[in-house]
Amino acid sequence: MSHDEYDPGEPVPGLPEVLPEGEVILWQGAPSALAMARRGFHGTLIAIYFGVLAASSAISSLMEGMAPVPAVLSGAHFILIGAVAFGIVALLGYAVHKTTLYTITSKRVVMRFGMALPMTLNIPFTQIAAADVKLFANGAGDVAFAAKNGLPVTYVHLWPHSRGFKFAQPQPTLRCVPDAKGVGELLAKAIIAQGVAGEVKPIKTRQTVQASQGAPSGVPAAA
Repeated sequence: MSHDEYDPGEPVPGLPEVLPEGEVILWQGAPSALAMARRGFHGTLIAIYFGVLAASSAISSLMEGMAPVPAVLSGAHFILIGAVAFGIVALLGYAVHKTTLYTITSKRVVMRFGMALPMTLNIPFTQIAAADVKLFANGAGDVAFAAKNGLPVTYVHLWPHSRGFKFAQPQPTLRCVPDAKGVGELLAKAIIAQGVAGEVKPIKTRQTVQASQGAPSGVPAAA
């Protein structure tokens, strides 16, 4: 099921039911396929790991007296293995991108995800104690939610749409969304509009992200 294809089983794309009167969709989006591969499935670390193995093999061969060209070629198989591994995580990132749709309405966050077993998670603003935004260098990032009373899902059910290492109390996360700062600002504004106490803040700087007017850039608001 693709986030950009209409599913006849959904009365509204990304939502399990028609929204109640007075509730509107403010934003919908999906994980960036490349960011998900690099960050969500650690593709960058995989590439670095096999690059280091290839370099170590070449240096070791040179120190043993092998000619430069054969020495470099001696580590080529690590590059090949690394390329295959990165290709696998790239496919996983694309699959997550195609099967995920995140929605922020005027009253809740809805996450529809699942490559093998699709599921939908509703998170009313009243159940959100805090929302943390982690920004990447390219502007994409993660928006993680800490629930006030916990959620009836496990870390395994949520993965990879969960904040890392929060196993006992898993935190649902909008993973690798483009313009994460804009999404966080829109969410903050929506939560404030509902009169719910809480905050949206960057994970690294811990500075409150101020709510701004309108939807994130490049993402039109929908009714």
